This record gives sequence, C-alpha cells and structure tokens, in this order.
Amino acid sequence: MQDDARYRDLTNRSVDAVAAGLRILDSPFERIEVPFEGHKVVGNLRRPRGTDRPPLVLLIPGTGSVKEEFP
Repeated sequence: MQDDARYRDLTNRSVDAVAAGLRILDSPFERIEVPFEGHKVVGNLRRPRGTDRPPLVLLIPGTGSVKEEFP
C-alpha cells in the first residue's frame, strides 16, 4: 500500500458495491458494527426468511480476501 487515500477510497467503493449487490438478493441484510478492543468489526448480517432463530455462521475474511477462500 503506497497510497493510503487511494486504498481507503477503493475499500469504501468495494463495501458500497457489496451492499448494492446484497440489496437485490432475496434474503434481507443488516449492516452491523460490533465493538472489539477499542475498534469495531463491521459486517453484513443476513437472515433467511421464514425462521426466527436460524443457525449463525460468522466469517471474518477482511477486505483483502473473500469467503470463498475459506475451506
């Protein structure tokens, strides 16, 4: 990373693009922020329709990877 401003801009654009894609999916999503050691972990919570308490899967790949990289 040689250009912090460019990196931040591209990260924000990536987050916005994912949010735009999530809005067209069948199951709704909610952006959540969880406090952690003086910072916050931000994520998208998706809940399937038709169930009050679905199982939970928590993936934290960061912005440099994607969930498909997990085995």
